[in-house]
Amino acid sequence: MIIYIHGFGGNAKGNKAEILSQLLGHHGFISLSLSYIPDLAISTLKELISTLLETQKVYLIGSSLGGYYATYLADYFNIPAVLINPAVNPTVTLKRALGYAPSFYDNSTYEWNENHLEMLKKFEVTNIKSELYMLLSQKGDELLNYKEAVDKFSNSKIIVEENGNHSFDGIERHISNIQNFFVEAKDSNKILEYIDIIGYKKFIQYIDMDKLIVAMYWFNDKIQHNIFDSMSQRLQDRFKEEIELLGTPSIEHIKESLLDIKIELENEFYYELEEVINQNDNKKMEKKPSNSSSDKINPLLNVSYFTCDAFQEAFEFATKAHKEQKTPFGYPYIFHCVSVAMIVLEASLNEKSKNTNNAVIVALLHDTLEDTDTTFDEIEEKFGENIANGVMALTLNKTLPTKSEQIKDSLERIKKCEEWVWMVKLSDRINNLGTPPTHWDNEKKLKYLNDARVIYVELNESSEFLALKLQNKIVNYERYLS
Repeated sequence: MIIYIHGFGGNAKGNKAEILSQLLGHHGFISLSLSYIPDLAISTLKELISTLLETQKVYLIGSSLGGYYATYLADYFNIPAVLINPAVNPTVTLKRALGYAPSFYDNSTYEWNENHLEMLKKFEVTNIKSELYMLLSQKGDELLNYKEAVDKFSNSKIIVEENGNHSFDGIERHISNIQNFFVEAKDSNKILEYIDIIGYKKFIQYIDMDKLIVAMYWFNDKIQHNIFDSMSQRLQDRFKEEIELLGTPSIEHIKESLLDIKIELENEFYYELEEVINQNDNKKMEKKPSNSSSDKINPLLNVSYFTCDAFQEAFEFATKAHKEQKTPFGYPYIFHCVSVAMIVLEASLNEKSKNTNNAVIVALLHDTLEDTDTTFDEIEEKFGENIANGVMALTLNKTLPTKSEQIKDSLERIKKCEEWVWMVKLSDRINNLGTPPTHWDNEKKLKYLNDARVIYVELNESSEFLALKLQNKIVNYERYLS
């Protein structure tokens, strides 16, 4: 999903937003009319990005003051951003706007004051992660000095044109450049997902060391630290020596190495999966079971792979059941159900679960008994007793007086089920433990966090993969407590 962030005094229907929406809309495109108050604008964008990141990749395009906001948000969420004639020092350049400022797209006015300039200071990024940004700048910008942006983003991908203006004439000419930049960023970010899945020790075992040395400049401090910790002392010494000799490589060199690493990871990660699928296909063609001794049977053949038919049937059932229900952020409720199912699916494939279909179906249906008029009998008739029992275990008993008692009761019932039901509960809390609704006070946030800790303690043994994800979510959520 691409989010466009307009400039000072702008709104979602500006000329540039309309052009970009028409040319990039097939990727998914959102343009919001933001408050002129910096704190509110950033809060709105953070909430939107946090929600979207639960289910998909997010990319930013920011123009003018929107470029300043996009710089902060890209750094905060570690996501890529295209900056179009961005404001680099708005606390200085927007002093001339103090007083009653006009909206560029209607006849309204608003007061722009010193308090707003103070707010902007909080969102300045001093240490630029150059690989996150692409700068589009025109020397004819009548409002901002293009050299300031070029200096700040000197190690990022930069396109500077002669003439032009602050609105950036001819933005449509750079659609392919924007798309290519986002594709490269997507390829690079995918590496982090693979590392999480396979683990650092395995990662350094089969990745080309020379490419990894170059790529180390791109990884953040935490990733670098974890990679070094997974190496022998001898290998650490060699790495540090090689990195020192290399100096700072070019952005293009780093991207080439990252792309090569991504290809290596994809080949390694999918090799076993493809092999198993092929073996299963061959096995179906046999008229008689194989007579191979058990010690020769690939244990991966016991994996029950996810089928699209199972997803489709459960998805349609859940969609009809939840009808017009919305998430706290206004999205169709089925979005949450699908997000939980995707987390379950990722964990099941990663850990070679034998019950992937059951887990995904229950993930899609997990709130139907609790939040809709669906009955146990309807689920049992459609999907069988095993599925219905799993959904029932995940359903809170609202007759109990407190939420804590309801969760405790549900966890007791979940723990009597097979571990794939445990995995659904972990995945549900992982998905929910994002940005809290704005109306929640600190007590409500702390209560929700403590509930997550209880779920982690009770169910973490069912999935190492999901346990780590929930643990990270719990740590990240603590920043919302005041």
